[in-house]
Amino acid sequence: MGATPEILGLAESLRRLDGAGVPADRRPGLLIEALTKAAGAEAGLLLEHQPRKSPRWLGLAFWPSTEATSTTIKSRATQVEEVCDTCLREAVGLLQNAAGPLGAVRIESSDAAAPVTAAFIFSPESDAAEIRPALQWLHVAVNTPPLRQLMGREGGPNAGPGLPQLVSVLDLLVALNAQKKFLGLAMACCNELCAQMRATRVTLGWKQGDYLRLKAASHMERFEKKMEAVRSLEAAMEEAADQDREILWPLPTGDTAITRCHEFYARQQDSPHLATVPIRLEGGVRGALCLERAGEGFSSGELRTLRLVGDLIGRRLEELYSRDHRIRTRLRELVRTRFAPVLGYEHTGAKLLGIGGALLLVVLFLIPFPYRVEAPFSLRTLAIAHMPAPSDGYIKEVRVNVGDSVQENQILLTLDDRELKLQELDAIARVNEHKGAALQAQLENKIGQMRVELAPAEQARAQLELTRYQLERSILRAPFAGLVVSGDLKEKLGAPVKKGDPLFKVARIQDLYVELKVNEKDIHEIREGAPAWIAFAGRPSLKFPVNVERIEPAAMAEEQGNVFNVRCRLAEPPPAWWRPGMTGVAKVSAGWRSLFWIGTHRAIDFLRLKLWW
Repeated sequence: MGATPEILGLAESLRRLDGAGVPADRRPGLLIEALTKAAGAEAGLLLEHQPRKSPRWLGLAFWPSTEATSTTIKSRATQVEEVCDTCLREAVGLLQNAAGPLGAVRIESSDAAAPVTAAFIFSPESDAAEIRPALQWLHVAVNTPPLRQLMGREGGPNAGPGLPQLVSVLDLLVALNAQKKFLGLAMACCNELCAQMRATRVTLGWKQGDYLRLKAASHMERFEKKMEAVRSLEAAMEEAADQDREILWPLPTGDTAITRCHEFYARQQDSPHLATVPIRLEGGVRGALCLERAGEGFSSGELRTLRLVGDLIGRRLEELYSRDHRIRTRLRELVRTRFAPVLGYEHTGAKLLGIGGALLLVVLFLIPFPYRVEAPFSLRTLAIAHMPAPSDGYIKEVRVNVGDSVQENQILLTLDDRELKLQELDAIARVNEHKGAALQAQLENKIGQMRVELAPAEQARAQLELTRYQLERSILRAPFAGLVVSGDLKEKLGAPVKKGDPLFKVARIQDLYVELKVNEKDIHEIREGAPAWIAFAGRPSLKFPVNVERIEPAAMAEEQGNVFNVRCRLAEPPPAWWRPGMTGVAKVSAGWRSLFWIGTHRAIDFLRLKLWW
């Protein structure tokens, strides 16, 4: 069909029908007759889509009205529905069949009426290569405003352009039909509009992401996208798209449109007259045409013609733009066509249940989660000093309690030293006595007597040193800085102690480490250097990091079974409230596992042992 006279003949036939005062109930039959003749088909059928009823396609009229046509339509009803379904998605549908090709054209509507499709049955000798362009042209023609008015679907008698304007638009579509690429179609559209509208420049912008971007300019194959003029022009197109309306500059009297970007671009490029027309597609703005003219301004008729051009070329531009982005388009089409039953709105509850089950399986089997081995721990220290009683005696003073921090050489306890001091005085007296006697014998030149007196003096001096040593040891001092972990003696003041009786235990806090009791079932999951975390029984809300340092090679038997001692070093300096012997729970990182494995590996291991033979 691609010739303009055939389309104009269709439009003229429908115009005459409208002028003849044909009743509304006869219009569907006359419309399908005109469309079938224009398509060159043997039979035509006008159908209305009703998705929630049965049958889904309701016949409004068919031509020719003969019994043979009715029989043919009934025998090929399934194929007709199939091509009409394709037409709903793609505007034009074509189905090859041995009995003859079938085609369909969607009749667009802007109101809430059910979609209407014109289906055609062609003779078996028809060439599909010629039928598709004919259907595309028929779709263009049937959806122009004059034909919509004839259907009584939208607009009034003056809503659309006249026949001469329609002729110019169709001439433009003839010139654009040969283009197979988006940029080629955009350039041809700009050049043809520039010639028909006597414009100095025509530009076309297309939505890329969330913004309109300049894609083509008349008689200009290349342009710098970052030029200031290009950005200003894109801003003007955005201005029209945001308001979803045509904009003329200078603004006509009484028009309240916002034209700040148009005014800036016109002054920047010295363009006296501008006309920007949005290209709408499926209820949204997809692109924009901007025309510049140096002479007279744009008339209302020219603006209606531009509006019609935008409505008619929008779908073709979108089709070629999507085709140029082939991979993305194919993926989107695959999801839409192949997965429509799955992703549609029917059986929503079952689909949500299936999706939830699939997600649950993915989470259980495919998504790894951190797995940690749990084990009890106790706080240990490398240096613990046992402080026994240095000699027999009585407790005189206790200066520390259990849990106190002490410094090196700090006094912990003193024993009663009164008896030792008396012994010290006695030893001093005897030393002085024997030294005095030896000195007197020396003065009297009694050498033998002097030597006799020096021996007991030396003995008394040795006893004095021993007594002083015992006095010094009667004061118990801390061997190093640490913490008193044992030795509550405040209530035992004056009590006797014997040499070697345990009095205190002092632990060095800086040498604390964590000792884990790991069950033999989990020991193979732990590696040296693995990170771990501990929480004390007294403060479970606090977690502290540690690292596995050493795994004892031999197991020990305990009430809960065989366990291995695992030693961990602290990753941070210990807080002041830590005390050796404190206990809690440790969790050692053992890699990543699925939730299914984490929840079932104990039971599986048990069954393996029980069922093994």
